Amino acid sequence: MYALIKINERAKNSKLTAQQGYHAVRIRDVYATLAIKNSELTLQQISDVIDGEYTELTSSEILVIKNAYEAYKQVFHMHFYTLESTDPHSVLAMQNSHRAFMTGLSKEAGHFRSDKIQRNVDALTRWANESKENMLIKACVFHYEFICLEPLGEGSEYVARLWQMLLLNQKKGVWVSFRMPVMNILQKRRQEYYDILAIADKATGSSRFIEFMLQTILDALTEYEKDPS
Repeated sequence: MYALIKINERAKNSKLTAQQGYHAVRIRDVYATLAIKNSELTLQQISDVIDGEYTELTSSEILVIKNAYEAYKQVFHMHFYTLESTDPHSVLAMQNSHRAFMTGLSKEAGHFRSDKIQRNVDALTRWANESKENMLIKACVFHYEFICLEPLGEGSEYVARLWQMLLLNQKKGVWVSFRMPVMNILQKRRQEYYDILAIADKATGSSRFIEFMLQTILDALTEYEKDPS
């Protein structure tokens, strides 16, 4: 009986640690994805808002933080508990993610700019689902094409970056891509990221962007392997 009690206690503590880790990763990603958009919010400020601590931030800044956390929670929360994640090939899920990011910030939250744009996203999603291309390549191409389309108006690039992470996590039970600090690496290379997006746009091709993102993912994986915590 004593051994059984100890095992249950360890299981409970392990769950708590995992939940705390999940929460910390989401705060890290929210900080990074907002910083990529040139936000000056600090990691501590974001953590305080999410944890319900007092802050002198404006109501608009608080809404941006809470929205971003909710968007990440929608996509990854189910995976934490069931090892299943949002379907990366669901257009409705993309709209819901954008709505989470932009509720209260844009009247067009969750809505495509036009029917034609929605058809383009449908085609891109079918390609990501059906193509035999390596998933790493597909995730980077999707990221680039979604940004170029800007299908949901302001905030589309939030979804583009989030969906790249989601596409990378195609194998059930694999947590690594959710935990890799890809967003943090991008945030540190923010200027290069936007410069290469501009170069790719002028070159009417995504090869430079794909190379950049593959290196970013590799660097994030290396950093994760050094410190999985």
